[in-house]
Amino acid sequence: MSPAFVFALSAVLVVAGAALLAFALRTARTSGRIPRLETVLAAALMLVGTALVWQATRPPAVPDLAAGERPPAPAGTDPVASATPNTPAPDLRYTLLDGSTESLADLRGKVVLVNFWATWCGPCRHELPALSDLNDKLAPLGLVVLTLTQEPADTVRAFLRELPLRTTVGRVSGPEALTGPMAGGLDYLPTTFVIDREGTIVAKEVGARSREEFETLVAGPLAPNLAVR
Repeated sequence: MSPAFVFALSAVLVVAGAALLAFALRTARTSGRIPRLETVLAAALMLVGTALVWQATRPPAVPDLAAGERPPAPAGTDPVASATPNTPAPDLRYTLLDGSTESLADLRGKVVLVNFWATWCGPCRHELPALSDLNDKLAPLGLVVLTLTQEPADTVRAFLRELPLRTTVGRVSGPEALTGPMAGGLDYLPTTFVIDREGTIVAKEVGARSREEFETLVAGPLAPNLAVR
């Protein structure tokens, strides 16, 4: 129903309810008793009319999203969704905690799992140990687990004292550092990309995942090495 129709209908209901209530009050003054049916009906009409106005004017509900979850975006507007399989990865540069810099191009020939995270992100904290385990298990087969954040180095170091990571931990300057198919990777955390040995994005995931799910993501790119284990 259009807002104009809802407002008109609610006005009719409220006016009808008010008129019926006025009639009930006049009857009560002349007869000495309150006509129960008319009073209840008047209250119901006014209540329904008021509820219709409230429903038509209240703002849209904002979903209670946990970190890492995201509201649906119209097709073609979600930058993370643009990271379709078989898309060349950008030459993203990042800074390690020792101050040195690397880039994805330096890792060509390896299968790279890039995970964007933050210290304040609950789902990120939940999945980081799984990423450490994944790195321990599959690094000998050519997997690099790269965990990247935009937070200050001191914040990251303090966090790692609480929860040590056995992944390659790096920092990016901010969302502007992520270009092409990775643009928007810092908008919803955690976000994960899998890059094959040729530098092509073959998978992307938004939200926390288990170690088993991560293993499934990298199984294809690592297939030749997994076959000879």
